[in-house]
Amino acid sequence: MRWLVGFMLVTVSVVAHGQDWAAHYEKLEYRIPMRDGVKLYTAVYVPKVENASPLVDKSHPILMERTPYGCHPYGTKQVSPHFGASKQFFDNRYIIVNQDVRGRFMSEGDFEDVRPIKEHRSGPTDADEVTDTYDTIEFLVHNVPRNNGRVGIAGISYPGGYAAMAVMCTHPALKAVSPQAPTGDWWRGDDFHHNGALMLQDCVEFFSGFGAKREGGPSEEERPTASIPRGDDAYDFYLKLGPLSNVDKLYFKGKQPFWNNVAKHPNYDAFWQARSLPQHIRNVQPDVLWVGGWYDAEDQYGPLACYRAMKARPGKGSNGLVMGPWFHGCWHLSEADKKDYPAWMVDRASLFKETIEFPFFDGRLRADSLSRVGQHDWLDGTDATVFNTSDETGQSNRFPTWPPKTAPFRLYVAPNGLAMKRPVASGSFTYESDPAKPVPYYPGMLASRNTAYMLPEKMEPEEAGTVTLVAPKLDYDVTVAGPLEVDLYVKSTGTDADFIVRVGELQGSPTLLSSVRFHRSDVMRAKYRGSLTNPTPLRPGKVERVRFRLNDVFHTFKNGTRLAVRIQSSWFPLVDRNPQTFCDIYQARPQDFVKATQSILYGPETPTSITLPLLSSQ
Repeated sequence: MRWLVGFMLVTVSVVAHGQDWAAHYEKLEYRIPMRDGVKLYTAVYVPKVENASPLVDKSHPILMERTPYGCHPYGTKQVSPHFGASKQFFDNRYIIVNQDVRGRFMSEGDFEDVRPIKEHRSGPTDADEVTDTYDTIEFLVHNVPRNNGRVGIAGISYPGGYAAMAVMCTHPALKAVSPQAPTGDWWRGDDFHHNGALMLQDCVEFFSGFGAKREGGPSEEERPTASIPRGDDAYDFYLKLGPLSNVDKLYFKGKQPFWNNVAKHPNYDAFWQARSLPQHIRNVQPDVLWVGGWYDAEDQYGPLACYRAMKARPGKGSNGLVMGPWFHGCWHLSEADKKDYPAWMVDRASLFKETIEFPFFDGRLRADSLSRVGQHDWLDGTDATVFNTSDETGQSNRFPTWPPKTAPFRLYVAPNGLAMKRPVASGSFTYESDPAKPVPYYPGMLASRNTAYMLPEKMEPEEAGTVTLVAPKLDYDVTVAGPLEVDLYVKSTGTDADFIVRVGELQGSPTLLSSVRFHRSDVMRAKYRGSLTNPTPLRPGKVERVRFRLNDVFHTFKNGTRLAVRIQSSWFPLVDRNPQTFCDIYQARPQDFVKATQSILYGPETPTSITLPLLSSQ
């Protein structure tokens, strides 16, 4: 679960130096009034005055996180901030601020998931998350002791979404913002939908424990919506669950407001567009550092899409991007986490915290930062720092922008698999898609959704209901840098379908299809092929074109390996089952779920292809 992972990472970061907080910090609690009268609970950790401190100044910058997950522990005697600020911020005596967003835990008001940004306000008391950020900063700089009048904001995952909204805040004290794995768009590619397809297990299990309408005002505790009795076999549980309408009928029972909205808005309508952060990002004033992970199963889309939006509509603020070989939030791992995570992932997290994240904030929030940070040149913040997932040295790469200059490298589906030239002959690869036997997203019995499916280290067997296509051996190294473009020509016997495209490599014989390692995968719901807002049915037996984009990759495929593509129409229970009948899936009946034969076409008139962006030097 996304929120559990975030809490675990925060806990790791605090425990690493938690025993020192009470000795060096005092905790203050405020209920800060917003412009509409709602008061938000805010915990502030202020460095004590220490004559022996090596720090020259006695005024401190503020680093804030706004969160829907609670600011535990509450009470001024509980000096242990619920915030994953790395040790560098503690050592340099930053003021740390945690705030419950409106409607959550100890804050007043009504909560709304991914509350829309109001571009046009009705009056001076009209509030949203941007104005809440502004009003909070205004209070902090005038009321918190020993602050230097400069504020930074950071957050991971949902708190990263609030940080992403904060980039639109124009308060002059806000100098730096780092939205990390932000919830950029919950329909197009983050958390709960990818291209209109519901990320079933994540969505149901997250909202079973989050966001139920509270009763009785502010509280330190959260009331869960429902208990989901999935047991040890999630595949079996969700298959027996049946149509999506059973989620509310059997478990949520009308008590989960956001699930009700998900079911009411299956298409990319005004409801979702208003909640799309990339659509609102423009003319940004503070400097921004977007952070994401190449193996992030939850919010990989958000940082990339938000970075591109800010680049397209720039303001005064610098626009930086970091993408590394991490799971969700794992750029904040510490040495102690090597027992649970790969050492290379932890080592790159240390590099990020010490040489990128801290210099980014310190260079903007302290007047004397240059003398203490040294000669590190990340302070300009205008570039992209990315890690190549094939590079075992752990070194990062810097580009003036992301993606860097590339040239298209198009792989066509051809009679023998994949080819670099458009095939002359026409034909197809065909498979049967059966909603009663959906293809599992990961081999074996699993309870929780496993993030390991994002890793290319795991070899996956070819399943019934899939087609795997392999290219000839590469004669030289090929570095892919940027998004991958999918262009499918298909026929179906059904009136709707999902197409999951997975791109990877095969090391060894082209007949050993169980040895494919996948680097990027995603799903497209075919009824949205022409419009995300106005879906249309497939025409059974007719040629249809389905185009979509896979998230960015930065990987070098080595000389002698074979590029491979797998295409399938289910990915369960990661993604909900498509009935393969054109309908509102949230109202689908059992009889709507039908088998369908899917054909992937190739030929001069139906050139199915995957386009990879190669670094231009190749």
